[in-house]
Amino acid sequence: MAEKTIEDIRAQRAVAAAEARLVAQAAGLAALEARATSVIGWTMAASAAVLAVMFAEGQPFALRAAAAGGLLVMASAAALAVRCLAPGGWVMPGHLPSVVLQDREGETEVEFLVSLAEGYEAGIAKNSARLARASSRLRWALRALVAAAPAALLGGGIGAALCLGCGG
Repeated sequence: MAEKTIEDIRAQRAVAAAEARLVAQAAGLAALEARATSVIGWTMAASAAVLAVMFAEGQPFALRAAAAGGLLVMASAAALAVRCLAPGGWVMPGHLPSVVLQDREGETEVEFLVSLAEGYEAGIAKNSARLARASSRLRWALRALVAAAPAALLGGGIGAALCLGCGG
């Protein structure tokens, strides 16, 4: 058996490092999706309560306006969180068997491993871009969820101002 060269070792380590990075990215995506799902759950529960207030008989217009203001912001939070879950191109660790088995005339083991590592690197970049977009959406969803209460207060204030003198 031939002694391994530094190129052999680097190529093997590059493939292993890329696979480890892809696994870590998948774990990050799963955590992000779990948080997005939590935001969706909170907005659905809060929206149900707000809708009950909006459609209850005898509620003053200002309270209905407040509920509507909060509901609009919560709907945007839920929509942003859902976008975090939208499937997109995601690269998983491991190559298709057809890629591994493809015969490349005159290719050495090092060249083969380098080509696998380069393919992984492109996937890591694609995953990083998707994670960045989803993280940004999740931050905005959380901000919207937090802003729902102030939006409801603002909606109630506007509703009260519109209702001054109308007796509602």
